Amino acid sequence: MINLKRLLIFLVLFGLLSACQNPFKAPFNEQQNISQWIRKAETQISLGNWKEATQMSKQLTEGWGSIRKRISLNASSGDLTEMDMSIAQLAVLVKQEEKTLALVEVERLKQLWKSIASM
Repeated sequence: MINLKRLLIFLVLFGLLSACQNPFKAPFNEQQNISQWIRKAETQISLGNWKEATQMSKQLTEGWGSIRKRISLNASSGDLTEMDMSIAQLAVLVKQEEKTLALVEVERLKQLWKSIASM
């Protein structure tokens, strides 16, 4: 009887956790809000504010660095590597003030993050 109660409690808790946002990907603080840094970088790049875009790129890099290990617990290594490379590519494009290519990279980052966050 006790085992049946434990199983029932486990199933209820599992169902509740399944319905919630993945706790591994939820930001613990503003620095880890990856989607926010991507949006802010996109805005600054679109406006041609390269100094601010550089700052947003640095914030994105730092935020990703602070959340990457936790996310790696349940994301594919391929997606993580692609995200690493895309963030680095964005930093280079912003530094070179390549507006069109930087905006393309922002779109790639959005799709990668969407893919990672949905796992």
